[in-house]
Amino acid sequence: MNQIEVIALIVASFATIKLIFITLNPKFWFNNIAKKFWSNPKLASFLAIIAGGIVLAILLQNLTIVQIFASMLFVISLLVIGFAPFSKDMLKLIENKILNKNTWKRSWLSIIIWIILIIWLFYEIFV
Repeated sequence: MNQIEVIALIVASFATIKLIFITLNPKFWFNNIAKKFWSNPKLASFLAIIAGGIVLAILLQNLTIVQIFASMLFVISLLVIGFAPFSKDMLKLIENKILNKNTWKRSWLSIIIWIILIIWLFYEIFV
């Protein structure tokens, strides 16, 4: 099994476990997994940066940044399908929490990462 297959297996295993818990006992998932993970945004961000960096390094051994970005549209589509039933709640969240003066302060790391990746993509495509 190669590294990409291992990553895919980890994603599929995690998704399977999550789907089972969310289907059978969503409160357990929320109280014991989601709540604990999201209650510490600095730790969640740190873990995501580490995992994302490792996965990106492995993917770049076999794929280009252009291919990775193209596949991100598939993931984004899945996220939209998942969030669409909660669109009214998402719009309220955006109005109340995101559309304020603290957006940059709260999201600076994500914004910087996106800017770097987008510049890299444009460089690969146009230069």
